[in-house]
Amino acid sequence: YCDEDGSAKEGPSSLLCMKPYKSEADAHLYYGSARIDPKWDQNCPMKPIKDAIFGTWVSGACVALESAFE
Repeated sequence: YCDEDGSAKEGPSSLLCMKPYKSEADAHLYYGSARIDPKWDQNCPMKPIKDAIFGTWVSGACVALESAFE
């Protein structure tokens, strides 16, 4: 996902990106599940990520996805 940091409206510094990684050891786990971590109640956030928006990598930069419902 991309997270809008609020410090700038445009440019590469306005979006932070993360690439999910899975190894063979955790290939049986599903993204999007609060129970990925055995100690999920201690280690996973219980509320949505504030100001998070989904994005994709384009030419080495993170670009926010357009809403499908607008």
